[in-house]
Amino acid sequence: MNKNNEETNVSNDEIVERDYLSAVIEQEEALVYYEIENIYKDNKKKEYKNKLKLKKDPPVLTIKDNHDNEVFFLLTEKMTDELIDSLKEVKKAYLGFSGPSDIYKPKELKEKIEYYVKKNFLKIFLPILVIIIVLLF
Repeated sequence: MNKNNEETNVSNDEIVERDYLSAVIEQEEALVYYEIENIYKDNKKKEYKNKLKLKKDPPVLTIKDNHDNEVFFLLTEKMTDELIDSLKEVKKAYLGFSGPSDIYKPKELKEKIEYYVKKNFLKIFLPILVIIIVLLF
């Protein structure tokens, strides 16, 4: 849906121009441009700034359209991680997944196992119980 809550069909998006960290995309009645700046030490060599310099002066994501709308975002490390996760969910929806990933799932293996056991107690222990009963009788 667009900002007027009307359904739109933008499946015919066309990439008009593309560079390393920018693109112009034609969407229905608008041209959308995005660009990420301030990530390279030297734009000609395309060498990234080091981590400390990025933290002090983060990259900037600029999104513009041909209707003079423009927005800027500082791409801090946490903002970048959140955007990546969110955009991965959008991609999964386009790929036909049935629902979103569990954002509360821990990252460490031991914590993941504990989390899964707590969340799926019956799925794990009911088959074990059935196997034990079958083996005893």
